Amino acid sequence: MLKVHIHPLDKGSALYLAGQVVKGEDISTLKAAALSQAHMSVIILDLTMVDTIDAAGLGALLDLREWAQENRIELRLENPNNRVAKVFRITRLDSAFSIASRHDVCSGNWLFDAEPRFDSAAL
Repeated sequence: MLKVHIHPLDKGSALYLAGQVVKGEDISTLKAAALSQAHMSVIILDLTMVDTIDAAGLGALLDLREWAQENRIELRLENPNNRVAKVFRITRLDSAFSIASRHDVCSGNWLFDAEPRFDSAAL
């Protein structure tokens, strides 16, 4: 089951995802959360606590990327764990998305000055 915590930021929103991004209700949850932020100029999907992503999940992310481009929204992915990052590399989708690691965020090479915080209790 996918859980999403939305955190407003100065220039957009961070969506902290926890669980699985897989076929079914999880995809609907992800899309609904992202579409609810249509008024933002930047949407960050924090994948720190995503343990699994399947083909349907990747497809959903591609759909969101297309929607974001059509609506002039910058969509970024942040902090995929090793397993999820490997899926992006194997499918070569790592070149289709802007993906940052925790190092990029902490070193200031990211869009926002402060490192986003994940509150697991809010989920």
